[in-house]
Amino acid sequence: GRVKWKFATAGAMGSSPAIAADGTIYTPDHAGNLYAVNPDGKQRWMRALGSTIYASPTLGADGTIYQGADDGILHAINPDGTSRWTYATESVVQSTAAVAKDGTIYVGANDHRLYAIDKDGTKKWAFQTGGVIESSPAVGEDGTVYVGSVDTHLYAINADGTKRWSFKTGGAVYCSPAVLPDATVIVGSFDNKVYAIHPDGTEKWSYTTQGGVSSSPAIGADGVVYIVSRDNLLHAIGADGAPQWQFPLPGKVGRSPAIGLNKTLYIAGTDGILYAIGPEGK
Repeated sequence: GRVKWKFATAGAMGSSPAIAADGTIYTPDHAGNLYAVNPDGKQRWMRALGSTIYASPTLGADGTIYQGADDGILHAINPDGTSRWTYATESVVQSTAAVAKDGTIYVGANDHRLYAIDKDGTKKWAFQTGGVIESSPAVGEDGTVYVGSVDTHLYAINADGTKRWSFKTGGAVYCSPAVLPDATVIVGSFDNKVYAIHPDGTEKWSYTTQGGVSSSPAIGADGVVYIVSRDNLLHAIGADGAPQWQFPLPGKVGRSPAIGLNKTLYIAGTDGILYAIGPEGK
């Protein structure tokens, strides 16, 4: 728990970093800068993208960094910091991009569309939903793309851009879905529920919290779902939807949990504190 190093950015940070295989850390700030930081905490490069950034960066298999910004631009940036290409949507991009096995990049925008962009920066298709998309898409093993919308639905979209199914919740879906090996999809909603959805779009189970869910789920190797609700509780939910335990979090928590070694859960709070919580909520 001791500080190893600190790196100062020009603006506040509201997204999660991406870490490359060589240990390089890519992180943006609200001032519109994307930073590449070496594992020792020293800056490798900084690129000004010209707009406020809330989306997290995503890394492609070839090391390309994909970064959305509030001016509606998705940037593809080479590992050396030079621009590969840009693609302009019609609204703000606060959704974090996902990259499929074939290199297709999927990203949502506030123009109610999910975009599929080829690895050369050209649009393959755009799928229209009924509301803003701040949820980050997830891609299943079969190429199905899952994304939530403020219109209260989770959408399953085929790789050709056609709708496979949609699942209605009782509230806006800001949370990014998680896809399990058996193609079950886990997603939270602002109706104070976490849903497990069968591959055919029917409900498998639901779990009720005491606050809206915008945190994305983290899934343990044993299938346990960890998710944070707006009542500042960390929930551990069994693979069958049964409650395992809850942990009250001090301060406000604005991030999704991450699972480390020995099932330790790490959560960054909006109070500027990183929390490490042991197995069984202790």
